[in-house]
Amino acid sequence: MVHYNLNLHIKLLLMMKTVKTLKTLLIMI
Repeated sequence: MVHYNLNLHIKLLLMMKTVKTLKTLLIMI
């Protein structure tokens, strides 16, 4: 169960990073 939560947390972090990067790219364009 802990492993699953960790995996979910990592996925959330990656998603947040991706969203931030996309927003930054949109602002730069």
